[in-house]
Amino acid sequence: MMHFKNLRIKSLKCVALVVLMALTLASCGDKPKGTAETYIISNFTNNPGVGEFFTDSMERLYFCDFSSMNTAVICPNPNCSHTNEKSCSSYGMWNHPILFDQSIYFFDTEFVFSGDDTSVNMIIYKANTDGTNRSVVHTEKGISLAWYSRMVVHNNIAYFPAEDIEFEKGNSTDFSTGYLCSFDLSSGEFKKITEIYSGYHGGCFIYGIYNDKIYMDVDASDIKIDYSDLDALIRERDSEDYEDSEDSYMCYNIPEGEFVKSDIPNFVFVNEDYFIYNDESTVILDKNGDIALEIDAENTDFALSVVNGKLFLEHDGVCYDIESKKKYKLNNSGCEIISYFNDQYILRYPNESDNVAYSYKAMSESELIGDEIK
Repeated sequence: MMHFKNLRIKSLKCVALVVLMALTLASCGDKPKGTAETYIISNFTNNPGVGEFFTDSMERLYFCDFSSMNTAVICPNPNCSHTNEKSCSSYGMWNHPILFDQSIYFFDTEFVFSGDDTSVNMIIYKANTDGTNRSVVHTEKGISLAWYSRMVVHNNIAYFPAEDIEFEKGNSTDFSTGYLCSFDLSSGEFKKITEIYSGYHGGCFIYGIYNDKIYMDVDASDIKIDYSDLDALIRERDSEDYEDSEDSYMCYNIPEGEFVKSDIPNFVFVNEDYFIYNDESTVILDKNGDIALEIDAENTDFALSVVNGKLFLEHDGVCYDIESKKKYKLNNSGCEIISYFNDQYILRYPNESDNVAYSYKAMSESELIGDEIK
C-alpha cells in the first residue's frame, strides 16, 4: 500500500514541477496560439490565454496549464503539505494575481490604525512564478482594491476600481469615493485616473474593453441603507433618490481620457471582438459596431461566454455560431467555456468534493458542440 502511496506522491510532485515550468515559460517570450492580450481578472480566476489562476477555500493559489491540462498549487517545495501559510508560498497571492514577465503580481490591503483613526493602503507585490522572492513594487496610500472587484488587463496595463473608504472610530461608515486606477506592468507606473463614484454602498463592475473603451456598471447611494431591513430596501427602491439603472452604465475612453455615460446601456458582455447588450432582444455587435447576431434569450445576464466566435449560453445548453447565425446543442452541462487553446475549448467545472476549487477539461469542437437546432 505504501508503494502506491509513494508513487502517487511522486506523480503529484511531477505534475507540480510541470505546471511551475509551464507557468515560467508562459510569462515570457513568444506566446502560443490562444494567448489573450486583453483579459479579465476576477476574484478567483485569471485567464491570460495560456492558463488560469484560481484560489481555493484556504486562499491557496493554483494554476491550470492549458497546454498539459495539469493543475497544481503554486509552491516549489516538493515536501510541503500546503497547510502552513507561513512556510508555503501558495498563500497570500489571492488578490488579483497577474502573470507577467516571469513574475506574478498581486495586490493586498494594509489597514493603518492610529488612535481612533483608521486608513487603508494598497500594496502591489511582485513574486517569482513559484510564489517566492516577494517584494513591494508600489504602495498607494488612502485607497484599497477589494478582492471581489473585476480588473481588466489591456496592453500590459491593469485597470481596476479602488476605494477611499470613510472610517469612524475604526469602523467603515459605508461611504466611499471610488476611482478608476491603472498599473503599468512594464514600467511600474501607477495612476489614479478619475473619480467614478462617491456615496454610500458604492461599487463598480468592469465588464471589459471594446474599441478602446472600458465599460463598467457604477453605482452609489446618497443615503445609507440598512441592508438587513427589507422594508428599507423597498423604500430606497421606490424613493425619488433611486436612480434609473441605465444611469449606472458608464465607460472610460482610454485614448481620450474621458469618463462618460455609455451610449448603449444594459450591456451584459464586453470584449475586444464583441459587445452584447439586452434590449427587446439580445444584440451582439461585432468589433465594427455592426449587428452580428440578434437572439431571443432569457438567461443572458449570467452563464454567458463568447469563445472562438461562438456565443455560449451554458444555462440553456446551447450555443450560436455568430458568423453563420446557426444554433447548436451543447453536449456538456454544469461547466463554463472559458478559453480556446491549441484548437480545443477549455471548460471549467466547480469541484464540490475536493478542496481544489475547480477542475478543467479540454474538448474539441466536435465533442463539445452537438447537432444544429432548427
